[in-house]
Amino acid sequence: MRILLFGGTGTLGRHIVLKSLRSGYKIRCVVRNLSKAKFLQNWGAEIVYGDLTKIETIPSLLKDVDIVIDASTSRSESSLKLKEIDWEAKRKLLKLIEIAEIRHFIFFSLLTSENYKSVFFLKVKRGIEKLIYSSKIDYTIFKFDGFLQNLIRQYAIPILEKERIWITDESRPFFYLDSADVATICLESLRSKNAKNKTVTITDTKPWFLTDIINLCENLSGQTAVTSKISNGVLKLLQQIANKFEWSWSVSNSLSFVKFLECEKINSQKLDRGMFKVKMQELVPLNTYFKDYFKNILVTLKDITYQQQQKQKDILF
Repeated sequence: MRILLFGGTGTLGRHIVLKSLRSGYKIRCVVRNLSKAKFLQNWGAEIVYGDLTKIETIPSLLKDVDIVIDASTSRSESSLKLKEIDWEAKRKLLKLIEIAEIRHFIFFSLLTSENYKSVFFLKVKRGIEKLIYSSKIDYTIFKFDGFLQNLIRQYAIPILEKERIWITDESRPFFYLDSADVATICLESLRSKNAKNKTVTITDTKPWFLTDIINLCENLSGQTAVTSKISNGVLKLLQQIANKFEWSWSVSNSLSFVKFLECEKINSQKLDRGMFKVKMQELVPLNTYFKDYFKNILVTLKDITYQQQQKQKDILF
């Protein structure tokens, strides 16, 4: 079975590449910069040039392909890029997949994307979902809640560097999934006939509020977070102001994610054992994810501090 993967150099994409190769699949990764993707080739993957904004580069790459996996996305802060890549280009990609009669297409989306019409990133995700449903393509759409969040950059690093973290009014928790586990679930779906033409919603069993995440990081790092609270109402007002100017569209799109916090509570959903062999207890929980990060980073920081102290001694003596 040959897989064509978009987004192979991203966090999720890298895990899909590794797990595909370990499972014996042949995987072809579409990249815009071959030199930056050399590590994928070193792992055993085939890398080929392709650019979704230059759709003419894509048709030849679909030859002899059974599965297409789309793990790519432009930066959600840029509405212009989102429209160009995640909407216009992927609409054309779906048509090419349909013409090429690809056996299966896998797409990643987010929970309750249909509820956020003012969030352009989620509006685009929902639009692609609708196009998939109306096409003749056999598909599996995975919808998650938290695995796309860069929690290390948002919380762990600011706490270590004593930077301010802004906390909003909390209306609902997040449900985290590790990117490696998402890749595992993705690959398991290829072995299951029951996953075809299904939209699969999977979340962690434990809900995490923002304050829970911050407290966890404080306990693991031994440092106190510098936090300030801002209401959702103020953020929405800032979003409305930013939306009036083209230069601030990226700011507007980021601020509009505050609506995520106003969504109704999402109930966790266990993996369908008839569809997957993966069990929830086999997945990496958020506390373990952060524990491993802080364990590694604190050891690194100690080594750096020790080396700096040694250099100072050398200079003195």
